Amino acid sequence: MQKSILIIGMIIIGLILTACGGGDNDDDTPEDAPPAEDAAPAEVLEPRPPAPDEESLPSVVVESVEAGNVVTLEDGATVILAGVNTPPDGHYLFDDATQFTRDLLDGKTVNIEQMGDETVYLWVDGLLANYEIVRAGYATRKQRAEQYDGFLEQAEAFSFDELLGVWSPSTSTIEIDFVDFDPAGIDNDNLLGEFVRLENRGEAVVNMEGYTISDSDGNIYTFPALEVAPFRTVLLFTGCAVDTQNELYWCQREEVWNNSGDTVFVTDAEGLYVDHRSYAR
Repeated sequence: MQKSILIIGMIIIGLILTACGGGDNDDDTPEDAPPAEDAAPAEVLEPRPPAPDEESLPSVVVESVEAGNVVTLEDGATVILAGVNTPPDGHYLFDDATQFTRDLLDGKTVNIEQMGDETVYLWVDGLLANYEIVRAGYATRKQRAEQYDGFLEQAEAFSFDELLGVWSPSTSTIEIDFVDFDPAGIDNDNLLGEFVRLENRGEAVVNMEGYTISDSDGNIYTFPALEVAPFRTVLLFTGCAVDTQNELYWCQREEVWNNSGDTVFVTDAEGLYVDHRSYAR
């Protein structure tokens, strides 16, 4: 009897100790340790292009800056920054883009990577100037920018997400609906087959007078007075004919939209960003 009572007592004591947390604890955290905090996520930044060995590239002094993507070197040569489309003269950001490049390059010794007779990549203080201009929102990226295209694409994505510079948004409801960049046959023989279709996807009439549409090579079309009703479209053909209410003609002598890749960029009459569409093969 006494043995049974002893066994029952031991069981009761064991249950009490377990309820009070007296059992083994797999958590090695001290009782007085503060509660664990979630680790802060590491900041993710897009990588800048790695600087090349300066001794592997020729150096030159930038004599002057003519535009956001055009500079004159000390030997008198005028060069264009590769992969970069800055606002043209007359655009509200032209002066700002030019000043940004001037602050970055004017009077500086740069390392030069020659891409063509007039197109270059310029390195200054370990930074790729072409990249910095796009990242700041003072240029869009040209398609087919060769070895730095991936970096320029990242720079453009950054400025687009931050609504910088050329990506400052318009309230327009015009959107790019379709781009026929490769019509049947030889493109230059079928310029009326190459076109961009825009659509008003809002509920109010949009007057497109002063709007522009441009490509990666700097071709720009400015829209005449044209009212586009809600959910109606307007087509801009590369070739030449008589304009109608919903069909306009650029009257170019050769193709505008490159088959290998291009960007269609639309701004409103104030130069604010409306829409864009990039494609590549």
